[in-house]
Amino acid sequence: MTSSSTLSSADRGVIYVCVGKRYLDESTFSAASLRKTNPGLPVYLLTDTPLENSSDWDKVIHIDATMPGSAMKLHMDQAPWSRCLFIDSDTMVIGSLDPLFALLDRFEFLAMQHSGGLHYTFPGIPNTFPEFNSGVIAWRRSERTTAFFARWRELYAQMLDPNDRTWDQKSLRVALYESDMHIASIPHGYNLMTYFPSIIEGPAVILHGRNKENLQRLAPRISQTSLLRAYVPGAGVLLHPKEMRWRDILETVFRMIAWKLRAHCFNTKKPSFR
Repeated sequence: MTSSSTLSSADRGVIYVCVGKRYLDESTFSAASLRKTNPGLPVYLLTDTPLENSSDWDKVIHIDATMPGSAMKLHMDQAPWSRCLFIDSDTMVIGSLDPLFALLDRFEFLAMQHSGGLHYTFPGIPNTFPEFNSGVIAWRRSERTTAFFARWRELYAQMLDPNDRTWDQKSLRVALYESDMHIASIPHGYNLMTYFPSIIEGPAVILHGRNKENLQRLAPRISQTSLLRAYVPGAGVLLHPKEMRWRDILETVFRMIAWKLRAHCFNTKKPSFR
């Protein structure tokens, strides 16, 4: 097996998928952050949206505009490389992606175990088999991964509900359970969901959240240390209390009170990420 450290740019790359201008703008921002931190890595776009300027991308792949947004995402396997990485549009890349590609030397499919999935069940699938987040996915091209993507699309179509939002992670969970691929769960730092509390150890590489200004504020805070730390919406980045100064503790308490007051006054639960 070829080591990822010897792979040329033709052997690995990143693909984004977007539907509509809003998500195109998000993808363009994310791809720009990726190029700063991972120069030379090919970046493709799969979209139904006409582009005024395609120079932000190494290649643009156009797909049927009538396809539902989540269904279009499931066609990420149009990426041509032997080792492929999909990244959601609402992200910011702040570190090296090389370790993800290196892990594909051993495993065929990588994603992060999600915090959800316990509110529903599937016959024959125990709750101990987790739901995986579909915002950052890496795979090594093989017959098994090709069959997996085909099955994922089939399951998604079976679960499609025209009266409700169809969740691609439900069908992903079933497809992964049925698959014989070699699967690995990646650390939270490679898909830091700013909507939920997370525990991180090591580098933060991909920040995942809708507001790019919030991501830009969070990036330096989460990267100040590689020690074990927690991210809590509204509270920010927390170290072990023994590692925190009194000033850090007081600032954290103040941020949590301020967030709670904003949520109460404006009747919203949207956090201000720090």
